[in-house]
Amino acid sequence: MNWIALFFSILFAIAYTSTAPDAVNVSEWPTFSLPINPKPLTNVKKYALNNVHAPETNIITPNHFYSLTEDGAIKEINDLGQSKTVCTVGGRPLGGAYAPLESTSTTTILYVAEITKGLLRVTLSHLPSTPPIITLVSFLNPLTNLPILYADDVTISSKGIVYFTDASNLPVPLLPGSVFKRDTLGTSIKDGIRGLKSGCILSYDPFKKATRVVKQGIWFANGIAVEGGGKYLLVCETFGARVLKVSIEEDTFGETEVFAEGVFPGYVDGLSFGEGGKVHVAVPSPAPKAVVLLSKIKPIWLNTLLRSFILTLPPLIKEVPYGCFVTLSEKGEVIETRVDYKGEEANFITSVEERDGKIYLGSLKTNFIGVVDA
Repeated sequence: MNWIALFFSILFAIAYTSTAPDAVNVSEWPTFSLPINPKPLTNVKKYALNNVHAPETNIITPNHFYSLTEDGAIKEINDLGQSKTVCTVGGRPLGGAYAPLESTSTTTILYVAEITKGLLRVTLSHLPSTPPIITLVSFLNPLTNLPILYADDVTISSKGIVYFTDASNLPVPLLPGSVFKRDTLGTSIKDGIRGLKSGCILSYDPFKKATRVVKQGIWFANGIAVEGGGKYLLVCETFGARVLKVSIEEDTFGETEVFAEGVFPGYVDGLSFGEGGKVHVAVPSPAPKAVVLLSKIKPIWLNTLLRSFILTLPPLIKEVPYGCFVTLSEKGEVIETRVDYKGEEANFITSVEERDGKIYLGSLKTNFIGVVDA
C-alpha cells in the first residue's frame, strides 16, 4: 500500500466531506430504536422456494406476480410457486412497478430500475411467441447530465408518472469473477460510511418523454412509494434511518419533511403502502454497533478522519441473519414491528408488499419469497 497516497487521500476526504454542501453533519447521524410494539415474525410461508434467488422486489399486478432476481431476470410466479423467466434485463434489476395506464389486455408494462443502466420500460406480451421489448427511457440525471449510477426503486402515480430513486453517485463495481453481478451491498455500505448525501428522486413522464429532478440531497435514496391520491411520495433515506415525505403537487413540488425517524431498529430499505393507509418499511439488518459508535464522535474532523480510514480497510460491517419490517400509520406512528432476531424464517428483508390479506417479503439473501398474514 502506498501510505503517502493514502495519507493525502484522507486529507482530501477530510477537506471535502467537512465542507461539501452534501456532507452529512454529525448531528444528522441516525437515531435507532429498540423494536416498538414488537411481534415475532414467525409462520413465514416460503413461496416459490428454490425457484427464485435474491428476490429483492416483487411486483403484483391484477393478474400476475413478478419477481426481480439477482440473475437479472424478471420471473413470473404462479399460484403453486412455480416460476418462469419472462425477461432478462442484462444486469441487476433492483426495483420495479406496474404501469396500469399503459398496459392492455394483451400486454403488461413494467418500469424497472436496473442499477447501472437507469430506468427501463419493459413490455411483456401475453400472446404466444411474442418476445419482451426492453426500452431504456431514462439514463441521465438531468441535474448533472451524467449517467445514473445506482438506479434503485420505482413507483408510479395514478396519473402514470414514474418516480424512481438514484441512490448514490458512487459507481457499483462487478463482483469478483462475475460478468453481471454487482456489489450493491458493499457500495451502499461505503456510501453510508463516507457521509455524503448524493442520492436523489427523479420523475419520468412517459407521455412527454421527459425526466425531472424531484428531490436531491438524500443519504442513499432507496425504497419509494406514491400516496394513492398522488399528493406526495414516501422515500427511505437508508443511512439516515428515516422515511421522508416529499410533495409532488406542483405548487409545493419537492418540499420535504420527515415522516418517521428514530423509530427503526436498523437501516431502512424498501417501503410500500398497505391497506387502510398503513405503510410497511423493510429493515434488512440491525444497526451495526461500529456505526452507532462512530456516530457518537462529535468533532467533525475526527469523525471524518475515522470514516475515511475505515473506507481503506476490508469490510468491518458484518452481515448477521436478521429479519424485520415495521408497519406505520398514515401519520408515521409505529403500529407494530415484526422481527425475527435470528433470521431463521425471514432474512435480510428488502421489500414488503401487501395484497389481499397477505404480506410478501423480498430479500437479498433468500431463495424464496416470504409470505405472512397481514
